[in-house]
Amino acid sequence: MIHLIWGSFPMIALQSRSTDSLPDLGRRIFGLLFVLLILSYAAIGRDVFFNRLQASNVDDPISANLVYIRCLVAACCLGAAFYLNGLGRLIGLFPVGLLPFAIFALISSAWSDDLKTSAREALQFTAFIWAVSCCVSALGKETLFGLLSLLCACFLVLSALVAILLPSIGVHTGTEVIQFSHAGRWKGIFVHKNTLGFWASVCSTWFLFLLINKRGSSVINGFVLACSTLCLIFSGSSTAIGTTFFMLIAYAVLSLRQRVSADLFGAILMVLMAASYVVFTYSLDGILGLFGRDAGLSGRVDLWFIAQDTIFDAPLLGQGFNAFGGSVFNGLASQYLGKMAAGVESSYLTLALDTGLVGTVLFLVPVCLWVYDGLRRDLPCEAGGLESRAFLLLALGTLVLAYTEATAFSVTSSVGCLCLTSFIFLRWQVQSEPNQYLAPGKPRSLGATDFGRRRTGSAAQPT
Repeated sequence: MIHLIWGSFPMIALQSRSTDSLPDLGRRIFGLLFVLLILSYAAIGRDVFFNRLQASNVDDPISANLVYIRCLVAACCLGAAFYLNGLGRLIGLFPVGLLPFAIFALISSAWSDDLKTSAREALQFTAFIWAVSCCVSALGKETLFGLLSLLCACFLVLSALVAILLPSIGVHTGTEVIQFSHAGRWKGIFVHKNTLGFWASVCSTWFLFLLINKRGSSVINGFVLACSTLCLIFSGSSTAIGTTFFMLIAYAVLSLRQRVSADLFGAILMVLMAASYVVFTYSLDGILGLFGRDAGLSGRVDLWFIAQDTIFDAPLLGQGFNAFGGSVFNGLASQYLGKMAAGVESSYLTLALDTGLVGTVLFLVPVCLWVYDGLRRDLPCEAGGLESRAFLLLALGTLVLAYTEATAFSVTSSVGCLCLTSFIFLRWQVQSEPNQYLAPGKPRSLGATDFGRRRTGSAAQPT
């Protein structure tokens, strides 16, 4: 395993072309810190020992100390970046597009029902995006993609084994306090089937890309693809399956765009959009029926109507960051549905409930701009664009997932930390890589190529 992380990864070489100025030891340190960052923020393994749907967090020593572990790992990332680059460069690594949202999220804790929880979540959000930005700049896209692919492979293979060999841990038992209707569906090493489903969606999509582009060992890639596909199917997550289809279609569309004329591509795209509208308008019930769902989406639609009414209670500023609607929404949900709600079940509505119109705009505008720029600079996979396209598709898949899942933008969830990493990568790519659409001679921001020059003796360049 050590050889896979520090040596030649079987699917992709971990040596990054864009970080030659950073010492090899520095790249290894940041690689380790990035792995620890994902493990801690995604809380990988906690639910194997303490299932949050069955046991109270009071009896969960892992959750009780998790916030300190996350802050420690993030602080180590920032400290390493400061040592290698100095304070000026460390400040420059913060994703400034999300700075207004981070400040607003912290301020919003003042009117939250639970000031301590909202403030803690806001600080963890800020620490994560800053630390991930440092790791992305230090590692480069090849190494980052390699490490995330390795993590996905380990999580999904382990989840499949746990679900098959230890069903009392890896399968929903039906005895949970909430979500008991999912009995028999796989959840692997995660808390919920939808979490396993999304990780399986990303893993199966990425490893299919590796097989198509003949990157690394086809045997290993095929085995991981098989395990992730099993997890995707037996998790029964219709949202994850739909996200997978969307990412595959997006991959095909992006590949087609680079092989046909602009006029033909536009015509094909219009036909596909029209066909999709017809299919989803007249066959939605039949499509949902294939996944054991109906037009109510497991009660989500009822929650959405309640959330839309609750938004007008605080339309501009919201109920407080990560309050999940606060007491207003939860009270209405209990009153009208007669049961405890696990959340709004939509990241967009959750964002609007918690941060209002102001926070929603501050978050979505920079994210959408980064995704848009990623679409503009998309390169063919055979021209070295596989890693960039993989993160672009993950970001697009996140925007789709956010319609029906509440945690796509939550940094302290097993889903949200992966989604936010894709956004930070796209932001880093804007700064560090030359854009083929920029006019010759137009200046660009400095990125990973300048990371570590302070300690390696190279002349520092002004930012």
